[in-house]
Amino acid sequence: MHPVLFELPGGAPLPTYGVLVAVALLLGWITSLANAKARGLEVERLGLAYLIAVVAGLLGARALWVAQHPDSYDGVLGFLQPRSGQMALGGGILAAALASWAYCKKEGLSWVAWLDALAGPVLMGLALERFGAFLAGDEFGLYAPDVAWAVEFPNKSPAHLFQLYKMPGAVSPSSRALPVHPTQLYAALSLGLGAAWLWWLDRRQRGPAYAGQFAAWGFIVYALGRMVIEPIFQAERRPIEIAGISLDLIAGLFYVGLGLLWLRRGRARGA
Repeated sequence: MHPVLFELPGGAPLPTYGVLVAVALLLGWITSLANAKARGLEVERLGLAYLIAVVAGLLGARALWVAQHPDSYDGVLGFLQPRSGQMALGGGILAAALASWAYCKKEGLSWVAWLDALAGPVLMGLALERFGAFLAGDEFGLYAPDVAWAVEFPNKSPAHLFQLYKMPGAVSPSSRALPVHPTQLYAALSLGLGAAWLWWLDRRQRGPAYAGQFAAWGFIVYALGRMVIEPIFQAERRPIEIAGISLDLIAGLFYVGLGLLWLRRGRARGA
């Protein structure tokens, strides 16, 4: 756990999570525009499209999380700050996709091709975000005493404070946290592998016949991790349900369904 990268002159802390999010956005800018150029898109106009997608994604992720946790709202300035553990990434992905659609429609650009260019970089960026959450100690996993790779977060970490409250008597105020699943690393690994696979696939199957395929697989990879990893292993998540069904499951099924529908549409078009 390393929540503060270093202190700026004057003693202001520079959060590791925020730095990794910034690195993810910069790498996303470089790789998505490189992908767009390889697809013959007008890169000169897509730089603004990327910025619009980023802003919409960050606002969407924060807005959905605050909507789910209204007591956490602490003013406009606090709302605009990306915080570990306080971002609903599914809302961010949807907001970024819709904002990209509006921009591409206005400019006469191919939205599907642009989403294909974004798919791998988005997964890579989300993997870095999850690693940042690990270093911040947020969104940790369930108690795992028999798991060899379980992590013991330090004293006064979010995991330690959570266990003091939820597991009274099992952990002392002066000790480290009990071992937990490193859920953040599970998610980072699945997203990173997904990004690498899309990179490999893109170099083998690029062309009009595959338009939309990479965006579709991006939705599916993200959703499967969201449905399988986090609800099963994550300790501090407060489940939100609609008609008795977990919101994570609903969102995951939506993204998987969207991806499968897009894949089927693409195959029908290419047939």
